[in-house]
Amino acid sequence: MIKKILFRNSIHRKFLSAMTGLIISLLVILTFIQISSQKNILESELQTRIDLMKRNLNERGKAFSDNLALQVENAIASFNLLSIINQTDQAVKEHEELSYIILMDSKGEAHIHTLNPELQGTRLTAKEDKFAMGQKTAVINEYVKNGKGFMEFIVPIQLGAELWGGLRIGYSLEELNRVIVTAKGKIEKETGEMVIRSIFTCIGFVIISSVIILILSTRLSRPLIRLTQSAQELAHGNFSAAEKITVKSDDEVGILAQTFKNMSKDLRTSYEKLEDYSRTLEQKVEKRTKELAEARDQAVSASESKSQFLANMSHEIRTPLNAIIGFSELLSSLVVEKKQRSYLESVQTAGKSLLTLINDILDLSKMEAGRMEIHYEAVNPHMLFHEIKQVFEIKILEKGLDFLMEIDPDLPQSLLLDETRLRQVLFNLVGNAVKFTSKGHVKLSACKIFTDEEASKLDLTISVEDTGIGVPEEHRESIFDSFKQQDSHITKKYGGTGLGLSITKRLVELMNGQIVVKGVDKMGSIFEVVLRNIPVASTQALALKEDQPFDIGRVSFEKGRVMVVDDVASNRNLVRAALSKTGLEVVEAEDGQKALLLAKEHKPDLILMDIRMPVMDGYEATKELKGILKTQDIPVIALTASSKVGNPAKLKESGFDGFLAKPVTMRHLFKEMSRFLTSVEKPVPILEHNVDDTPQESLAPEELKRLPDLIRTLREEFMPQWEESKGAMEMEAVEGFSERLLKLGEEYKVPGLIRYAGELLEFTRDFDVEQMETALKEFPGIVKKIEGEE
Repeated sequence: MIKKILFRNSIHRKFLSAMTGLIISLLVILTFIQISSQKNILESELQTRIDLMKRNLNERGKAFSDNLALQVENAIASFNLLSIINQTDQAVKEHEELSYIILMDSKGEAHIHTLNPELQGTRLTAKEDKFAMGQKTAVINEYVKNGKGFMEFIVPIQLGAELWGGLRIGYSLEELNRVIVTAKGKIEKETGEMVIRSIFTCIGFVIISSVIILILSTRLSRPLIRLTQSAQELAHGNFSAAEKITVKSDDEVGILAQTFKNMSKDLRTSYEKLEDYSRTLEQKVEKRTKELAEARDQAVSASESKSQFLANMSHEIRTPLNAIIGFSELLSSLVVEKKQRSYLESVQTAGKSLLTLINDILDLSKMEAGRMEIHYEAVNPHMLFHEIKQVFEIKILEKGLDFLMEIDPDLPQSLLLDETRLRQVLFNLVGNAVKFTSKGHVKLSACKIFTDEEASKLDLTISVEDTGIGVPEEHRESIFDSFKQQDSHITKKYGGTGLGLSITKRLVELMNGQIVVKGVDKMGSIFEVVLRNIPVASTQALALKEDQPFDIGRVSFEKGRVMVVDDVASNRNLVRAALSKTGLEVVEAEDGQKALLLAKEHKPDLILMDIRMPVMDGYEATKELKGILKTQDIPVIALTASSKVGNPAKLKESGFDGFLAKPVTMRHLFKEMSRFLTSVEKPVPILEHNVDDTPQESLAPEELKRLPDLIRTLREEFMPQWEESKGAMEMEAVEGFSERLLKLGEEYKVPGLIRYAGELLEFTRDFDVEQMETALKEFPGIVKKIEGEE
């Protein structure tokens, strides 16, 4: 569609507007300058005239005052002051400009006062009178009194060397002021007339110039408009549009028109070639797309086959491998002959190496398929590092190495981590350090940096340093590739598949971290792992050993509802799991704003409130809760990782009823909750997955009412899943079945079912095929036992 050029968008209108605006602006500026200049000239002439009139008045007044002062001095000396009084009265009457004559002695007493004769013989106290008494020499003073202006000549009267008094002669400035006002009025009138004349002149000039500009702009823009219309037609594929253009001049517009015609011809030729190429390209793309689709289908099929193969091979290899490793360990305690024990040790070493290789390949396959998941839980990093030291202690002693540990003492006792994957990373790094170091030491270090003011998250840096063979700079990137080591000599000497560091790097990246290698070739290496934004757990990773054993299964609260407010989902899950065994209903909110809405709706009996959260923090949310009539009586316990908020005054001001610092033990959590909720302690037997236990022994009465729903879910949903998992024996399927069964057991609070699902999940993740098969076979018996005792 060819777009029509509107006048308001055309160059014609823009040029006309610009030139008209320019002319008007210039006229306004010039007129303003001319009027201002003329006004300044008139005002300057007026000021000159005023100055001249004042100067004349000064000369007359000075001459008159000097003459009259001399006469007054002679009359005073001859004691004939009466004659001077008559002369002054006559002078005031004869001179219109002369307003008054005042003769006063040094004490301020008036002897002559023509302006106010009644003041003669009195002492004068006005401001201008006092000013005149203080003058020792002749001066001229201008002042305004009662709205009238005066120019006063003050002449001191001397009798010999002494000052007798002063003579004041005042001239009225009314006439001068009238002249000034009249002159200013004339100036304003002339200025107004000039403005009116200038406006009419400008209007006429603008009309004439606009007509001229309109004619010129029309002539200039018409060829451009034709060129624009032709360009639009050309853009829509009409290559003959340029043929209508005629070139009538050799100026810029003419050259543009000729260039446009030549361009349209070239475009027509190029377009014809492009159409031929496009037809050929479409055929090639169609053929290539078909080939890529076939290759993609083959790749997907190969990937599925690989996954299925790895799952089957895992089952087939692990079953005999477990027997090999297990029986070789039993035989090692029975065989005494040195050579036979050597053979057994070789078998054990080979079995463990094979098991490690299988685990590495399966982990790598999971990562490549995007099926590796990170499971966060409360972990005590200090215990994990100590465990690593214990595992490698014997090997380090055999090689005569030193094992050093530098762990930040302020590192929190409980962090949300995937303990299994972090242990795997540390095993790989420390194991490599021990393997490639023949003398010196291996050092494990850990430090932290809090990433927020509330100390609820931190960056954890773990480094493994050794004095072994080191890693050359050119190999520091490639060693993280799959099946890669520095060179074949190292592979022959130290062994290994080259998968360990590749898996380690991918695991670290899955845990929101990065790994780098440093050091000097032949002088050792440093592998540094940085895990970012690790939350501090709300609960202890391990229960503290206390005088009285603490079993949360023996603690129960009266029926109630608790709200857990925390922006970290893992923290909410930990508290929910702990409280689910106590008979309490748990409501969750990830920020203070949602907590307000849910508190109004559910009205919980207790709120566990984190301090630092997005949208609305704990302080603000608690203040809002305490200010609402419906929620102001709900107790709120502050639950945070920061020690800075433990200020009782600040907590009380914000409305908190209690405070717990993360990581918190279950004993401390329940103790604090017992201040606001009624708790009871009762035995809760654990239901084992054998045929002699019954679910009624471990379920509360309200949970027994839900037992039919549990049985129906097990029969209709989980039995078909069990059949599928058992038949396929795929680790992923069994693991998913175990996780769903564990959630079901937690939902219905059946300890035996929880324990069975947990053990099955543990066997699956440890690739313990025999135990996994045995546990799977027991599942129908568990279901029948629960169903039979309904």
